[in-house]
Amino acid sequence: MFFAPTVLALTQDYNGRLQKEKEDSAEEATEARSRRDLPLFSLCMSTGNADGLGETRRDELKKSLQILGITKSWAVDHPKLQDNFTATWDPAVIAEVLEPYIVDNNITIILTFDNGGVSGHPNHISLPLGVKQLVKTTSSHPRLYTLVTVPLLPKYSSIFGSILTALRVRRLSSSLRHFLQIQARFIFWLFGFTYTFDPSPQFSGASVVFVSNVASFQQALRAMREHWSQLVWFRWLYVTFSRYMWVNEWLELV
Repeated sequence: MFFAPTVLALTQDYNGRLQKEKEDSAEEATEARSRRDLPLFSLCMSTGNADGLGETRRDELKKSLQILGITKSWAVDHPKLQDNFTATWDPAVIAEVLEPYIVDNNITIILTFDNGGVSGHPNHISLPLGVKQLVKTTSSHPRLYTLVTVPLLPKYSSIFGSILTALRVRRLSSSLRHFLQIQARFIFWLFGFTYTFDPSPQFSGASVVFVSNVASFQQALRAMREHWSQLVWFRWLYVTFSRYMWVNEWLELV
């Protein structure tokens, strides 16, 4: 629901879609595809059992992620990490639970919420605290990116938020290439492709931005429809108006 533009950008098969690849040699194209097909995993730190529907929501999440292109995912059911809108989670517990997934799967980059949690949910807000504690202590030292929480008005700017984001971008820098390990390409987004780019330094301090096109938005909507147990009326408003269905801005924490 919050990360769809990023997940789709990282899982989408660009083969035959990027004009520049047509100009590459066969060896360069093969190398670019191998770098692009990086493994992407999803780890949900709870099953969403606040309403006693944990197993149902675990299955819904798996189906939703498959639509987005993620085939390997986990949903943790830990007694100290239960879905609760009034409770924060212990960062030490988060770090302890997270570490074996990071080590066993050789994960080098972690994407999670920032200190605003996008929606203000205390469970979301707890996550970066636990991940930061893990990053400081684990021997693998993964890089940490957090999803930028925006104020209320731009949060519900829908497609207009993505257009404004694209118009404010001025240049590409090297951090995206480091992030994705591929050469960044600036692609006009609306009619064909999801694209990824770095904003100019004055743009909100974000280091990586993902903007979805209409087709990717529709794919994210199909994925969201798998969460039937959570699709109450206000979540329909969310998927209709939220800019997070269109735009993700990421800030690397060091």
